[in-house]
Amino acid sequence: MHPLNFLRVGAAGAEIVTVAEAKAQLRVTHAFDDAYITSLIPVAREFTEDYVKRSLVAQTWQVGYEGWPCGSSRILELCRPVPNAIVSLKYQTSAEEVTLDAGLYSLDKLSTRGAVVLKKAFTFPTLSADFENKIVVEFTTLPDSSELYKSAIKLVVAHLYNNRSAASMESLKEMPLGFADILRLKILPNSL
Repeated sequence: MHPLNFLRVGAAGAEIVTVAEAKAQLRVTHAFDDAYITSLIPVAREFTEDYVKRSLVAQTWQVGYEGWPCGSSRILELCRPVPNAIVSLKYQTSAEEVTLDAGLYSLDKLSTRGAVVLKKAFTFPTLSADFENKIVVEFTTLPDSSELYKSAIKLVVAHLYNNRSAASMESLKEMPLGFADILRLKILPNSL
């Protein structure tokens, strides 16, 4: 079953690109723009994460579903690769919110999108009709600080730094071609 929505819970982990690395990419040697450059790094990382559909820093996510998997399927897709661990799986009945015992599901880390596999010993209870997210899975991801991703993030930082306005008297500039070319090497085939 595909999720209805995603929500990152809490702050993301440490950034994989430092201010010094971003400044080197920009060829900036002064400290006047350090705060601005620092603010661009998480924006560039999130843009890159959205493009490649993976988490590049340690994060905790909540994924909501409207119901149990259909037919004989016992899989809840996480749609965010490289899950590290399930924090909790909760579902809403008409009477209460129930946390499913961890022994009744497993985490499939090998699938391209990450998935929770519900064990056969678990029978699907009736869910409440009063909630949009009747099932919520909370999970963590591991950081991926490969040089390829770091290069892409630095290209986005440079683009944002050099193009501070959405509109200008000059022609609008698109993201540098190197960004897509670099990340094409890492994008999952079925994620576009």
